Amino acid sequence: MGLKKILSIEEISNMLSNNAIARTELPIEWELSLPMPTLRLFKPAYVWFANPTERHPGKPLRLFPPDRWFALDASNGQLLDFNAWEAPLKTIKESWHEFDLQISDLKREEAINEFNNLIEVLNYLTLSFFSNQHTMVSKVKVITEYLDPLTLPWYRYIAPDFWNWLESTK
Repeated sequence: MGLKKILSIEEISNMLSNNAIARTELPIEWELSLPMPTLRLFKPAYVWFANPTERHPGKPLRLFPPDRWFALDASNGQLLDFNAWEAPLKTIKESWHEFDLQISDLKREEAINEFNNLIEVLNYLTLSFFSNQHTMVSKVKVITEYLDPLTLPWYRYIAPDFWNWLESTK
């Protein structure tokens, strides 16, 4: 049996933004991560974390450690899980700290092109991961170079199987 249709990053992100639970449980001031593929929910799924932020004019965005996460089925967008992290992750969160997100010096058009390239690569990596196929190292570098290094522990925490697979392709 082959792999079911997998929704693209764009499709699954749209489904999360229209999900009633996400709309009520995700305050407008929170920043939503990129979706990461995972098989930890016993089927192909996408997971996101959300973190509180502090915004001040003329200053970088301050990110605080994630305090909730969402998981949607990768084939139909059905909500598989939502969790507020405060109690269960108190121990692990003690090693996570807030930080200021570095402001990019890219022009708007360049930043949009870079983001679109990232989404294209993430779609490719997602299909490769769910199919358990090896991928090109250059594709892996696109995602690790795009993400702020200080957010990588958060991404690794929500999808360790995906990150282990990525690292095994290096």
